[in-house]
Amino acid sequence: MKKLILFLWYFSSISWAFGQADILQSSIQQFNHICKQAAKQKSVRKSIREFGAKGDGKTNDTWAFIRASNYLKALKNSNYRVELFIPKGIYLIGMQAKRDNPLKHEDLVIQTPSYEAFYGPILIDLNGCQNISIVGEEGSKIKYVNGLKFGSFDAKTGKPYFPEKLPFNNSYYAASIGVLLFIHNAKNIEVRNLELDGNIQGAEIGGNWGDLGIQLGHIGTYISGICDNILVQNVHCHHFGLDGFAIRSKDTMNNSLKIILNCKSSWNGRQGLSWTGGNNLRCFKTTFSETGQSTLATAPGAGLDIEPESEGGSSCVNGYFESCIFQNNKSFGILATSTAPDRISRGHVFTQCVLIGTQSPALKSPASHSRFDQCYFLGALITPNGRGLDALVFNQCYFTDVPELLVKQLPITLRQKITKIDSYVPPYCLLDLSWGKGST
Repeated sequence: MKKLILFLWYFSSISWAFGQADILQSSIQQFNHICKQAAKQKSVRKSIREFGAKGDGKTNDTWAFIRASNYLKALKNSNYRVELFIPKGIYLIGMQAKRDNPLKHEDLVIQTPSYEAFYGPILIDLNGCQNISIVGEEGSKIKYVNGLKFGSFDAKTGKPYFPEKLPFNNSYYAASIGVLLFIHNAKNIEVRNLELDGNIQGAEIGGNWGDLGIQLGHIGTYISGICDNILVQNVHCHHFGLDGFAIRSKDTMNNSLKIILNCKSSWNGRQGLSWTGGNNLRCFKTTFSETGQSTLATAPGAGLDIEPESEGGSSCVNGYFESCIFQNNKSFGILATSTAPDRISRGHVFTQCVLIGTQSPALKSPASHSRFDQCYFLGALITPNGRGLDALVFNQCYFTDVPELLVKQLPITLRQKITKIDSYVPPYCLLDLSWGKGST
């Protein structure tokens, strides 16, 4: 444990020499400058209580959030900034409708798809919005209610349906809970100081749906389409059936800034963060942990999955991760791969990050032209190196498979050794291996 503390202290003390300490500050300055230029008039502040929310931990506040979303979307062409304030409280949300059975409340109507057995609506919908802040405070918690269906279900009986084999993609059996925060084709959006609780442990789990596990909508924060200048700060997404965070952008602009700062993503079913498309993602001081360790586990089960997709996404390029932690996930701490032949994953930088592989390797990354600077690895690595400019580079990193360096509440189960590490780790990296380097 002393070695880990010394390692982290040493690299933090020399970070200024590598110029990394300025990237966070410049990113926030860039975000604020763009917001100021876009919304020059005085901002307007609305409380979620004005839309009918109670936040008492008893009342279902779904319709209040939907009413607030409609208000925000109606202002999408405004040139002033609007803040939706969510004061301290527990806001229970979540409802489902059967196929072709619209959800109705007073003057509000939500049309449901004709192809899902049970459908959960988007809660905070920022589709096409600009110049919006969603702001909570300490103790602001949004939590899904118990009893929502997730997985494969028979629409007529409402009982779980268990397909004989996978993949199973019959949408008439699909039951999704929904997306809590949806940012789509939006710009100049800020979200901060919120706890988003998917409450998957309180859901009714059905049969598998998709290729592996349950691949249906239950996501904390979802950024998609062409989005620019997005800041998510101090947000904790946990216990979602699919992903805590998901980013599936189509943008290719160099200035398509998306920042995740001081966030946590834990106890989610499939991923802490699924990044399936986009450019210029910057992530600072964020922890991705315990994926697949709660009620539900769906592959891949990683802390971070960088996986460009052809359908609805784009290549994943220019990711920057600083002082992030990836630990105790069902699968890899970081998985960087691609299933789309027309998409690439490249140009990623990880600096002063901690990757701890407890049940699977800490890292699997064939991403090209990427690097790890001053990072700590505990556990196995699977890293095809590449050559020349496409090589995956490790600079001043610490590699170990010594369990004693783990904190006590996170015991390690080693399933692989670090193999053939001399071929791609420079001599100025530190190896502390009980198995011996270069062994198979």
